Amino acid sequence: MRKSINSLIIGAGKEQIYFIKEAKKLGINIIALDESPIAEGLNFVDIPIVIDIKDEKRVIEIAKKYNINFVIPAPIGNLITLTGVVNNALKLKGSSKNQAEIFANKDKFTEFKIKNNFYNPKEFLLNSPNKDEIKNIIEKNNSDFILRPSKGSGSRGVVVIKKTYKEDKKISLIDEHLNSLIQDEISLISEFVTGKEYGVDIFISDEIYILAIREKIMTKLPYRQEVGFIINNNTKIKSLIKNEFLKLANILNINNTFFNADVIINKSNVFIIEASPRPAGLDIYKNLLGKYYKKSIVQECFKKLIDENHTIDLSKEEYKKLGFFMWDIPNKTIKKKSDFSQIDDIIDFEFNLSLGEKIPTIKKGSDINKYGYFILKSDTKKDLKKLRKQILKKVVENERKN
Repeated sequence: MRKSINSLIIGAGKEQIYFIKEAKKLGINIIALDESPIAEGLNFVDIPIVIDIKDEKRVIEIAKKYNINFVIPAPIGNLITLTGVVNNALKLKGSSKNQAEIFANKDKFTEFKIKNNFYNPKEFLLNSPNKDEIKNIIEKNNSDFILRPSKGSGSRGVVVIKKTYKEDKKISLIDEHLNSLIQDEISLISEFVTGKEYGVDIFISDEIYILAIREKIMTKLPYRQEVGFIINNNTKIKSLIKNEFLKLANILNINNTFFNADVIINKSNVFIIEASPRPAGLDIYKNLLGKYYKKSIVQECFKKLIDENHTIDLSKEEYKKLGFFMWDIPNKTIKKKSDFSQIDDIIDFEFNLSLGEKIPTIKKGSDINKYGYFILKSDTKKDLKKLRKQILKKVVENERKN
């Protein structure tokens, strides 16, 4: 590996640290930009710079000053467009600004899917959403609907309104959605698609590399938040997803980038809910894919970005089933803290809950992400789910008295 590779990372928060460390192991020099002088990732880079990262002109100046070879792909949310700006200015690998903008806003991505004949449910885009307009759409179409904001990932303001709900419940959920929107944000009112939901981790280079298909465990309706994943190796599902993203990559001519997407599969229909040319958040690469592969898959993909002749090593560990789970025990009080390291099938865990603490109803990602996770291995999906339930039950039950 050459020692004169300079990289830029936009944002140096907690979720970026893993990608910073993996790049450093390859001898890559890292210039990190963040608005906060106490951003944790700034402590692990060669050159930390505190600036307004929304200042495109200044970011480009810094990228040119340090002769950046590539922008480190990392979870970055809507600022993925800034990565595209730098790639355009320095003619680097990765998504362009125009490509990134399609994915940064759900309304633009919806328009892209419809225009290019991707499967998409009936959907309404409301530029100035209000309660009566949303209510009229739901009543007129007599179907189950999911309400989502147009920006960012699906971690706020996502509610499902079933046609069987009582009127006061429908109104309450519409209000919750509207109150979550930021200024001038578009509201997406979509027919609710049934089927299995998956998180998909992809690397696009000389081919479409499906790094992981994660079957999601979701909260109970009316809220729609992910609280766990189980790696799925079904060849038919993999083929369906790969073909869909090959089509997407060819239309957009997108290349040399990580890709993260949420999809629902209903029979042979693949509905891409949302997607972005960046790695997944929630420390999925560190905590799940890092255990799934024998070698660091992040390093393998970085090597491919640097040297197109590199052959990515996709050798996996010998786990039959592997799952990543959050502490999904809403409206329960923590009554016991266990030493989970003594349980053979727990590979890793993080428990950030205190005795007496009560977890609220999970309405958005921030309601649960901060509490930690646990990673399990098992021979079957059924056993994995059973063990998950046992562990969750263990921390909310009182110890039996002798």
